[in-house]
Amino acid sequence: MLPIHWRFQELLIEHRSVRGDINAIYQLALKVHQTVKEFLPQDHEVVERAQALRHDLARLDFVRGRGRKREIDRRLRVGVRIDCYGILCSAAFAERGDDSTFLRVVDLHPWVAEPAETLSLDNHWGEAVKAASDNVRTQWRSVLQLGSVTPEGKREMNLWDSFSPSPASSGAPRLRFACFDRNRDRQEWSNAHLGARSFAEGCMMRIRNLYKYHRAAQGSNNSGTAIENLAALSRLARWITDAEVVRAESFDTE
Repeated sequence: MLPIHWRFQELLIEHRSVRGDINAIYQLALKVHQTVKEFLPQDHEVVERAQALRHDLARLDFVRGRGRKREIDRRLRVGVRIDCYGILCSAAFAERGDDSTFLRVVDLHPWVAEPAETLSLDNHWGEAVKAASDNVRTQWRSVLQLGSVTPEGKREMNLWDSFSPSPASSGAPRLRFACFDRNRDRQEWSNAHLGARSFAEGCMMRIRNLYKYHRAAQGSNNSGTAIENLAALSRLARWITDAEVVRAESFDTE
């Protein structure tokens, strides 16, 4: 991780310790706003984001009167923490004059971000990767309309084979990238689909299977490794959702 001014570093540590307490969430948002104002111009986009978050929380009456007793939806609480984290990271880069991009779980493909964001915020990185990879597999099967159970007597299709350049067949649909024209450049078309197939196989076997079935990977809380794995799963998810499904009956359109 890039060096961060000690005040931002201090708040990032505090951010990780905040759970569902309403007062703690509001105080964190307040400190974030006060801190970014000290280091950045008042009209800076990051300062405006921090101010808007603080005002939104105040309007929702998180810390006043009956708001103290109100049951707050967990996803909303998680969203506030994600916003604080994003603001702090953006402020740290802006204060250093650094235009680098900071990868956040919430910025990844929804198939990955939604199951992983809460677990990653709670520092359960191994579980976050496992949950994300399982969800990618589930959504992938849904896109291909394979169903949750393979019919008896039929061999289950390897999902990565959906990117195979070979034609679609019964029970084996294909994913095709419309941006590559096989008639115009056959090699480019083959590279795109063979590359996606190999990458997808790696994601499922090297990432999903290890995190799902092997204890060492399950218990890993190395955030750097987890972020890399989540980013790989996100790329796979985007390729799946960007592609068109081709079935055996539409084979002649390939």
